[in-house]
Amino acid sequence: MKENTNSSSRIKVSMAQCNESILQCQKMLEYRLNEKGSGTLSSRHEIQGVLTEEYHEAIDALHHNDVEEFKKELLDIAVSCIFGIACIDAGTIEW
Repeated sequence: MKENTNSSSRIKVSMAQCNESILQCQKMLEYRLNEKGSGTLSSRHEIQGVLTEEYHEAIDALHHNDVEEFKKELLDIAVSCIFGIACIDAGTIEW
């Protein structure tokens, strides 16, 4: 990651706060797997489709100034990325 030269003027986010966000992602991943099942995404295009849909939902929440919905959509994007990586690592997708 590129070092931000203005980082000293920004409010710092602690590792504890970052770890809490990771825990939120884990909880959401578990929730989504229970909700939708753990069947693999079938291709890189399906992964892209899921990410694109979640991205558009995040943009909609942003345009509606809905912070909580925006955060939820960011979690959905993170979960989609994690599950997409898991599917690739498991060798279950057609490339």
